[in-house]
Amino acid sequence: MAGFIMYLIFMIIMFVLLFDGHAIRKQNEELKAQNEKILAEIEYLKRKL
Repeated sequence: MAGFIMYLIFMIIMFVLLFDGHAIRKQNEELKAQNEKILAEIEYLKRKL
């Protein structure tokens, strides 16, 4: 019985970690896209000057 409870807790922890990892990865992709936009704007302004 104790083994089953430990297994359940372990599965819940793994699920949470995987879910958080997915959310963090998605946020990173969005930040990368924003950074690329900002860098492109800086390059454009440099050329303009």
